[in-house]
Amino acid sequence: MDTKEYDHMGRHEMILKAEQCTDLKDLNLAFIDRCISSPVRHEIRRPPPCGLRKLDARAIDRLAGVPFALFRVDFSDRLLSAEPSSLYGERGMRDGSALVLLAATFCRTLAGAGSETSSLVLGVGEAERQQLLACSINMLRAQECQGKLRLRANFLWAPLFWHGLVRAASDPGDFVLKSTRLQGMQLLAAAAGGLHTTKR
Repeated sequence: MDTKEYDHMGRHEMILKAEQCTDLKDLNLAFIDRCISSPVRHEIRRPPPCGLRKLDARAIDRLAGVPFALFRVDFSDRLLSAEPSSLYGERGMRDGSALVLLAATFCRTLAGAGSETSSLVLGVGEAERQQLLACSINMLRAQECQGKLRLRANFLWAPLFWHGLVRAASDPGDFVLKSTRLQGMQLLAAAAGGLHTTKR
């Protein structure tokens, strides 16, 4: 279908490398799975404001395949310093911490790709992008160990969008989902530009 929405999605595919698109979908799938299976507090701070349990496997796959992160990474404004030995000496990780660290590392990588990518895919403005870039693996690990690194749903400032996104993923056709995907990227770009003043 030769529409403006389709053309815009083609632009997104040029912004992200193929492996990054795959990683994004995998992380979205993992985030959805955690939200469906009753997220615990140390892993997901705030899940999506809608029921995901009604989605079948196909709808979940379509939802996870959107060209933006369904999650945001919450980390402390004061980056914690930690000696590498104190981090590597930890015995194992708490359940879910691996997902949180993977998501945070992925977001940091995308932040390094530039402001356009951070804006359209993560909804991250320049100040938060620089904050992500300042996080080393040790800092992220230290934050996770102290319970200060967690995930929350993206688009919390636009709860109606979540409901529309779930409906679009459940729709058998592609047109509604493509339009909703475009709307999501527009919302993220607006959020990155500071146009949403409510807490994200």
